[in-house]
Amino acid sequence: MNFLLVLSLAVFSLTVVAWVYVRDGALPWDTDLQSAPAITSSVVPQAPARLRLALDAARPTDAADLVLRSPWQWDTPALARLVAANAPAFDNIKDLLGEDDWQPRHPAWKTLDLGSHEHWQALGMAKEAAVAYYARLGQDESAMQAGMELAAMAKQLQSIDAWPSYYNRGVEWHERACKAIAGLLRQTSLSASSLVVMQAEFERHSPSEAMLKERLNGYYEFERRLIVGPRRDDPWDQPAASLTADHTNRLFFKPNHTLSLFASSIRELKDQVSKAPSATSGQLTRRIGPPGRPAGFPGGPNRSGRRYANDRIWRYAGLIEHFGLQRARHALVLTLFGVRRFTIDHGAPPRRLDELVPGYFTTLPADPYTSEPLRYDPARGLLYSVGMDFKSNGGHANDEPLSDNNEPTVMIR
Repeated sequence: MNFLLVLSLAVFSLTVVAWVYVRDGALPWDTDLQSAPAITSSVVPQAPARLRLALDAARPTDAADLVLRSPWQWDTPALARLVAANAPAFDNIKDLLGEDDWQPRHPAWKTLDLGSHEHWQALGMAKEAAVAYYARLGQDESAMQAGMELAAMAKQLQSIDAWPSYYNRGVEWHERACKAIAGLLRQTSLSASSLVVMQAEFERHSPSEAMLKERLNGYYEFERRLIVGPRRDDPWDQPAASLTADHTNRLFFKPNHTLSLFASSIRELKDQVSKAPSATSGQLTRRIGPPGRPAGFPGGPNRSGRRYANDRIWRYAGLIEHFGLQRARHALVLTLFGVRRFTIDHGAPPRRLDELVPGYFTTLPADPYTSEPLRYDPARGLLYSVGMDFKSNGGHANDEPLSDNNEPTVMIR
């Protein structure tokens, strides 16, 4: 009798354990995370093809030591060689930015992951070098136009609702644009009237909260497609049929439970977009664990799913950190436009930033890390943000503007 009781308890326990390890939950509610319906026009946009032409035509520098240095520090012959080698790519960029038929939500952008093309760094560096080269020749109008093309391309890339790599390239190009334009504004021969126009154009390319939130929705749908497969009318099924779930054969991987981790985490990240930049909340860490260390019991029933979620979600969490830096860099360069215009009009830089209101700004651009005006040291010629460490250490003077993430700084002379 005792033997039968023990055997029954053992069978029952094994059944419960097996049920816990095998049973998956229901699909999470995620209506709030769905993007607007993709455009399915029969007219295929030309922008993806033009973008590929520009990337294919890009040529890297032939001097490996230059890659680690700002183009402003290169000698003129090196700048000239890179600009000449990339003339066809630059022509394609001009055509691309003039293209009316972008349709960033069209499924055609999902046909090929151009955001992972090997020539992005080469093309971005060449465009940044063009700004320095034209400035070296005294052609500041051409230099500023090259910088604005960097900024315009950054905004367009971040608008594409497709592979996550497009947004990442947009972030990189925005940083290049800010560094290039800040270097040009440090000493420029452009007139005040020209700077008014350029300031307005640069402001139009500012980082967008709404755009990042919409891209986070798109990334959720991207991961949903990978984890549980397509839903009816899923646009990923049309041009990217090869994008299929690859986790169904993993042991201890519960698709629905894993997707629930993504849904909760993406909602939290979207909420953080509208807040002052700060360290990602402890709630996200508790849900999926710190980077590289999945939360939950190591031998738990969904350990493969938690490992996958930990690896993927922290990549998207990094976008929030980058967004704070984007906003800070943009605010610094935008303010630098006003300082340069003030200097031209008055013969000297302002003593305080509030002198720029209302003649040059309706309200001063704010430091996203403090929601207050940026820090300004006219004696040292520095304009800076407190940066990611939220501490003011007097700015970081460097020949390469915006080179310190903890204290992004531009020089006014």
